[in-house]
Formats: sequence, C-alpha cells, structure tokens
Amino acid sequence: MGATTLLISIIVPVYNANKYLDECINSILNQSFNSFELLMVNDGSTDDSGRICDEIASTDGRVRVFHKKNGGVTSARKVGWQNSKCKWVVFVDADDVLHADCLDVLYKNAIDRNCDIVNGSFESFPNGRLWRHKTLGMLSQNDYLKSLLLGETYGVLYASLYKREIIKDSSFSFDSSIKIGEDVLTKIEIGFRAKAILNISDVVYDYRDNESSAMNNTILHPSYYDRYHKYKKDLFVNSGLLSTEIKEVLEKEKINSQIDAFFSPYIYFDGQYFNNLNKYTKTYSISNIDQGTTRVFFLALRFKILSKVIKSLYGYAYRLKHRNHSLKNNKKIIY
Repeated sequence: MGATTLLISIIVPVYNANKYLDECINSILNQSFNSFELLMVNDGSTDDSGRICDEIASTDGRVRVFHKKNGGVTSARKVGWQNSKCKWVVFVDADDVLHADCLDVLYKNAIDRNCDIVNGSFESFPNGRLWRHKTLGMLSQNDYLKSLLLGETYGVLYASLYKREIIKDSSFSFDSSIKIGEDVLTKIEIGFRAKAILNISDVVYDYRDNESSAMNNTILHPSYYDRYHKYKKDLFVNSGLLSTEIKEVLEKEKINSQIDAFFSPYIYFDGQYFNNLNKYTKTYSISNIDQGTTRVFFLALRFKILSKVIKSLYGYAYRLKHRNHSLKNNKKIIY
C-alpha cells in the first residue's frame, strides 16, 4: 500500500516499555482497519525497548522508528507528530491495548459526522473500570472545552482520533515544570482549533492501570495546582477563548483540587496554604464545591483547629483502609 493512501498516523511514545510493548503493538498491527502508519518514538529507553521497536519495523513496512534522548512523553509525541504523514492522528501509550475495531469505529464516526475530533470511551485493566464520557454526542468548541475542564470529557489523548491539521507545535510546548497533567493541557490546546467534536460511548481502548506509572507514584502539593491552573488559564487567555463561563469553571476546578491536595494524608499541614484556602470559605459559595469529602474539607477550612482535626482523622481512616500501605512508600511530592 502506497504512503499516499494511508489515512491514520498512530504515534506511540516508548520509554522502558519492554514488558508490554509487544502486546500493545500487536493490537495495533492487527486492527480491522489497516490504512495507517505506525510511528514509534523511543524516548531514550534504558531497557531493550529500542531494539524491540527496530525489530518490529524490520518486519512491517507501515512502521517507522525514531530514537531520541529522554525528554518525556510530550516531547516524544511531538517528534511523532512532526514526522507523521496522514490526515488523521491517533496517540497510543506503549503499555495499553487497542480493541480490534478501534480505528474502524473512530474513523467511521469522524467521516459520518464530519468531525475534527472523535473521543472514544475506554476501560482500565486489570480492574475493569469503564471510563465512558459523561457528555456524549456532538459538541461545539466551547461546550467541549468546558466539558474537559469539568471532567465530563476525559482529558486523555488516547482512545481518540484527531485531524492532523488542528495539531500544532504549540500543542506540545509546555513549561518544563509541568510534570503531571500534560495530557489535559495538550487536549485543551488542540481543542482551540476544533469546531466539531464527537464523544462516543463505544469502548475502543484498554488503559493499563500501571502501579509504576507517574500518576500512581506522585502526590501534587497545593502549590503545584497553583502553578498548573495558572498555566491552564494562560492557555485560554492567549487563545482568546477565556469566556466568563470558562473563567468560572477554571476557578472552581482550581479551588476544588487545592482543597483535596491540602487534606492529602501524604502532605503535612501547611499554615500558609490554610490561610489561602480559608479566604475562599468567606467569599466562595459552597454550591461550587464538589459534593462528598471535598465539601466536608471546605467547611472545616473555616477553622484552623477543625482543619487539623479533620486532616488527622482523614489520614487515620486512610491508614486503616490501606493497612499494608505505608505513607512513606517512595511517593514523590511535586511542588
């Protein structure tokens, strides 16, 4: 099949993924839809992932491999996108698995509904949790961006199909201090140029809930959320798309995430951040606070002593629930 007939570029950033790489790539090469190229970007792996990539490329003409110094998953995706040739782009994580009809389902929906982005639903394994978007159907740009901020559209790059033309270098150009949450920022930045977006209930992708992943081994300090949400807000400001509605959603998201981070059992009581959050209890409506423990935390923040008591009780309850789990188990706190 000639390169000019290929429709989808599949980009897989690879870093020390030798344990799962064959399973991932086999799920791609055995798709029912075969008009694609596969770009594997070895991001300075120290295991034999690079060798595995080269071996796969030597047996299938649709596969190209790029080797680079380690720079993180976003930089690897950027290399893949810069070298892609097709009208459509799919991102896949190297330890995940595509359903056999993943590309068929995404592409058919994109063509039938004339979309710039199609977001499929996905399942995590081995726990079997289903991640179906809470907002389904066709979305305008504003509604889509709002749904990303509210978590009604999941902020992951995988399980989705994107028109290549709406992705730019700026989609991967973030401050080096942003270590967690890059997928959401990339998804938002791409969304600035999308006019028609479709969220579907079809489960097309299996996400491996890997215990060694960065998300499972890091704790975000409230100060990180300060910086992260400012960066996110600046993206909207610079795009000219910071509407009053989006501004309110951003503020709500920031406050809720800071409250949850403040009461994390992994983080010591911080007097400075107590004072910062205490101010919100005087000016911010409780109706904008997520129901459940976050709302309890918000009420506790009215009083310093009560906040300390609730934080201690929450930490104690956490330790009871995770009796075989130490709070000093090498989790990294990012400030």
